[in-house]
Amino acid sequence: MAALPDQTHLRRALGKWDLTAIGVNQVIGSAIFLLPSDVAKQVGAWGPVAFMAIGVLSLSIALCFAEAGSRFESTGGPYLPARAAFGRFIGFEIGWMMWFARVTSHASVVNGLTLALAFYWPSLAGGMPRAATITGLTLALTWINVRGIKQSSWVVNGLTIGKLLPLAIFIIGGIWFIDPSRLTTLPALHREQVSAGAILLIFAYGGYEVTGVLAGEAQNPRRDVPFAFVAVLIIVSIVMSLTSVVATGILPDVASTRTPLADASAIIFGAWGAAMMSMGSVVSMTGNNMGQLLNGSRTIFALAENGDLPRWFGKVHPRYQTPSTAILFVAPMA
Repeated sequence: MAALPDQTHLRRALGKWDLTAIGVNQVIGSAIFLLPSDVAKQVGAWGPVAFMAIGVLSLSIALCFAEAGSRFESTGGPYLPARAAFGRFIGFEIGWMMWFARVTSHASVVNGLTLALAFYWPSLAGGMPRAATITGLTLALTWINVRGIKQSSWVVNGLTIGKLLPLAIFIIGGIWFIDPSRLTTLPALHREQVSAGAILLIFAYGGYEVTGVLAGEAQNPRRDVPFAFVAVLIIVSIVMSLTSVVATGILPDVASTRTPLADASAIIFGAWGAAMMSMGSVVSMTGNNMGQLLNGSRTIFALAENGDLPRWFGKVHPRYQTPSTAILFVAPMA
């Protein structure tokens, strides 16, 4: 007779590509659809180079996370090495701020999602329709999270593919429309401009630190977490840099538009291209919200599992083997 799974612990079901999708999903949110313009306002045609440079810098930091993550097999991500190295108080501060960042980011992105949908359905911009959309999406994502880590990873994988596909179409189709002179006319830069552009891009690349939070649900965390950290930064660096190259090379003045990818897509593909990019941003924000809930609940669970929050937050669902109490706590907070 087969042994029953241990229902007091989280289920180990995630592979290295599941962890990679979770990390990519957190980094590539709504910012990529807007940032080529914001960065160009600071550094002009240096934008693509800036995207590449900060990508390499972020990878060097991610390697540190990968090394630290290879030493732990439990849920918690950066909270665990911080606690082990600097003690319980510092660990708690790191864990608590990670959770706070996930919750506030979720709230911000879900509001942005309703604004994006309001472009097509204006009633969603406010009032009861907006509240119903936010509530319905949150309830749906909560239900998926409670039902199981495998179901959650399927959704994250699907949404990650859904956000990368329009970006890949944009890059491949847009290469043929690039005007090289728009990439080679490089302005002189001041230190303040470089600093402002770097800050924007450091924000854009943020989120990869959550890649190791779900190590307690990974099949082989000591091997797969480091792999995922490196894969996440390589993938997002390539996608972000090429996206900036195409947007900068196509638009006559990328810094003057508020929606650079949608505007460039309209030039490449026509009206349907702009619609594809707009809906891609909705898929991207939905995936980001899913990831925020997934990682935020696991951070609360890790704090409770290590005695830094009441044990109640560390309760595991007897059937689904998910941190159901932490999920139900985090969802309404967002």
